[in-house]
Order: sequence, then structure tokens, then C-alpha cells
Amino acid sequence: MNRSPAHRLGRPAPTLGRDGETHQQAQALAALLDAAADDLRANGPVPAAELAEMLAGLEQEWAALEAGDDSPRGPGTSPDAPWRLV
Repeated sequence: MNRSPAHRLGRPAPTLGRDGETHQQAQALAALLDAAADDLRANGPVPAAELAEMLAGLEQEWAALEAGDDSPRGPGTSPDAPWRLV
């Protein structure tokens, strides 16, 4: 008998894709959520104005990428730079 939360909600339980990719994606998401929770406990929430500014920057970057502009992101915005997740 399937007792997964998805089953109780009337949805089919997720199935594993090729080579367990769905399981790996779920593990990666869980790790990101754990890191975000740790960051929130350590640093507190990000102020709404700062979050809005970050999102606006990401929207501009996305628009530039869609337009074919592959210019660098600028100083301090490396894809490897840590983000404060909330």
C-alpha cells in the first residue's frame, strides 16, 4: 500500500527517471533547503528592499541573456558567489 504524501493527496507518487535522476534532484533540492534554513538561522531574513533589488537585477540579466547579450555579470556577481537564501 502506498502511503506517500502525494498518494494521500490523490496524486501519483513520483517515479524515478533514468539513473535515479528524480531522486538526485530531490536530494539536491533538500540540500539547498537545508542550506537556506541554516543561512536564515545564522543571518536572519533578507530585507524586502534588498530582495526586490536582487530580483530586479536577475530580471535584467535574464532579459539580456534572452536578447543574446552574453556580457559578464559584473564584479561580485559570479555564478559561484554565495547567495543569501531566504
